[in-house]
Amino acid sequence: MLGKTAGGLFWMFRYLERAEHTANLIEAGLRIALTRSIADDGDWVSILQTAACLDGYKEIHTDSPTRDQAIDWMLRGAENPSSLLSIIHTARDNGKMVRTAITRDVWEAVNECWMVIKSSLARKVQEHDLPQVLNLIRQRCAYVRGALHGTMLRNDIYNFSRIGTFTERADNTARLLDVKYYILLPSATAVGSSLAPDRS
Repeated sequence: MLGKTAGGLFWMFRYLERAEHTANLIEAGLRIALTRSIADDGDWVSILQTAACLDGYKEIHTDSPTRDQAIDWMLRGAENPSSLLSIIHTARDNGKMVRTAITRDVWEAVNECWMVIKSSLARKVQEHDLPQVLNLIRQRCAYVRGALHGTMLRNDIYNFSRIGTFTERADNTARLLDVKYYILLPSATAVGSSLAPDRS
C-alpha cells in the first residue's frame, strides 16, 4: 500500500474520531453547566483547552469565552481549523484521496456525513437544537465506523483506519487528563507537588 493512501486512511479516521470527541466535549460542558447553581463560563475555557481550540480562540477574541461563543467556535468557527465543520471537511477530503482503497459504503457514509453536518451547521445552532445536532454528529460518525466494520476486508487498509481512530482516542484522553489532572489529586494543594504527575 502506498504511503499516501496509508496517511489518508489514518487521518480520515483520526478526524472522524476527533469530531465525535468534540461533540462529546460540548455535551459534557452542557451537563456540567446544569450542575452549577449560577452561570459560570469558566468551564468552557477548559473545554476549549481540552479540544485544542483555546489558543486559536484567544488569537481572534480578546474576551473570555461565554458558553455560546465557545460552542459556536468549536462547531463552526470559520477561523478555527479544529472546528467540527473543518474536521469533517478534512476527513472527507482524505476520503476522496483514498477513494479507491475503501468500499463504496464507506465512501458514501463519509460523504453523507459531510453533507448532513454541513447542512446542520450552516447557521449558528440554537440552544434548543443543540442536543439533536450533537446526536446527529455522533450518529453520522457511527455510520462511517459501521460501514468500515461491515464492508472492509481485515487487511492493511483496515488496520491503518483503526490506527487513526485509536491514536486520536489516546490523544484526546491524554489532553483531557492534562487539563483536568488536578481533580484526581487528594486536594488542590497537591497541584505541582510530588503527588502530581510531571507535566514538563
